[in-house]
Amino acid sequence: MKNFIIPNAYLSSTVYDNLVPKDDFLRLLLELIDWREMVWDLCKLAKNDEGGRPRYNHALLFKMLFLSFLFDTSDRDTEELCTNNIRCKFFLGLELQENAPDFTTLCRFRN
Repeated sequence: MKNFIIPNAYLSSTVYDNLVPKDDFLRLLLELIDWREMVWDLCKLAKNDEGGRPRYNHALLFKMLFLSFLFDTSDRDTEELCTNNIRCKFFLGLELQENAPDFTTLCRFRN
């Protein structure tokens, strides 16, 4: 069995602080807008009363749709962008090793 280090929130925040400039547009936008407040009504619409998988954070999905609009990308391209682009991962609040929700989830959320 190989020894490896599992990235954690502290490591992610340190890396993000070093790689995402303080004057980056997405960093400034993240500080300017209260995304959780913006999607509060969406949380009421999508209750998970019947069990099943836990839902993704609504603010995360809403921010992914925003990035899709901002960069004019398809759902598939948005998934790839949000999984592989360090600035987008920071904006979404994803850990370094974490993948973005898949494109079908994004499509269903939009609908």
